[in-house]
Amino acid sequence: MVKSYVSLTSLEDPRRLDKSLDFLLDLGIDGLHLDVMRTTPKGTASPFLPECVSAIADYARSKQRYDAFKVDVHLLVPMQHLAVRNYKRKGISGIVLDSGSFQDNPKRFVRSLFDIRNDAPKMRSGASYSLTGISAEQAFIKDLDYVVYTVSGTDGLDNISLYRLKEFISMKKGTNQHTDVGTNPLMDIMVEGRLKADDVRVLSTLGVDAVILKYDNVQEYVPVLKSLRA
Repeated sequence: MVKSYVSLTSLEDPRRLDKSLDFLLDLGIDGLHLDVMRTTPKGTASPFLPECVSAIADYARSKQRYDAFKVDVHLLVPMQHLAVRNYKRKGISGIVLDSGSFQDNPKRFVRSLFDIRNDAPKMRSGASYSLTGISAEQAFIKDLDYVVYTVSGTDGLDNISLYRLKEFISMKKGTNQHTDVGTNPLMDIMVEGRLKADDVRVLSTLGVDAVILKYDNVQEYVPVLKSLRA
């Protein structure tokens, strides 16, 4: 069963978590995906400083009353390997690093992953990808807990994204052509972007573990998510 997360880049009122989050939590989503960036798309400073993220995680779990609810942080800031240290002990479920930021220094990426696991062994570590597939230089993929693949188009799941996404799915299933990278059957595959409701059905059929939906149109997906869970 495909799980549903909602992506947030900002909060309507950071001082009133109940006002900002109750609507989402009442929809029955499985987790929150918080984009930590220097500035939001609206040009304002990101509200998701470590202490705010900790408060969100505590409030969401108290509202849902179970520990399975996930609150992930997606670091989209400079010097991500340093930012990891500020977030890994804030009660979140996982940290996603932007793989594109480490193209020139993949060893630093690997060190950041081990930094998460050594100090916070219960926290998941992941990497985000967009338009890029798997290469032999990215053998660290097999050690990830999850991959977040971003559909870059503005009109749903396009053919290029679908092709790249299937590479990750085949790696998880052990049918990939990149035998030098290895397989990881326990790795979760999550997809985010401007998805259409029908795209969620397609992704579920392919074996994607979770979709990350945009906050501004999350209600459009409620009927299809309910049908998939039935």
